[in-house]
Amino acid sequence: MSFKYVNEDGIDIELKCPICYDPLQSPMNCDLCGSTYCKKCISHWLKERLACPLCQQSGNQFSPVICLVVINQLKRLLVQCGCQDKREELSIHLYSRRRRTIYCPNGCNWRNRRQNLEDHKYFCWKNMFSIRWCCFWLFLSILLYWYY
Repeated sequence: MSFKYVNEDGIDIELKCPICYDPLQSPMNCDLCGSTYCKKCISHWLKERLACPLCQQSGNQFSPVICLVVINQLKRLLVQCGCQDKREELSIHLYSRRRRTIYCPNGCNWRNRRQNLEDHKYFCWKNMFSIRWCCFWLFLSILLYWYY
């Protein structure tokens, strides 16, 4: 998953992958030199070249990072989705945000889930004086005039 980070320039270089230059996702350590890469990045790298990007030794193994200091620092990075949240909590936040009950921004007493807001805004009666409703009512009045 790709994130947009708050203050990306302030993220410690040690928490960034030397291949993609983004903060580490599922970090993996080279067993020989200790350098750290994203799991996806190093997997793609090893398909092309059979050596660590830093130490250039072939046949080396990569292990998941288990150091809680590094993992917790990565989890605390702030990401953006319109609101700010920690990276570890973003998927939960995005899911609950979609399902959260909200009110119509036009003030028409409509209340529903955020995912239904765009459909409602198109037919909101408080929004009737927008251009599309004016065109609709003009067309309807012309039809009724010619019909009767």
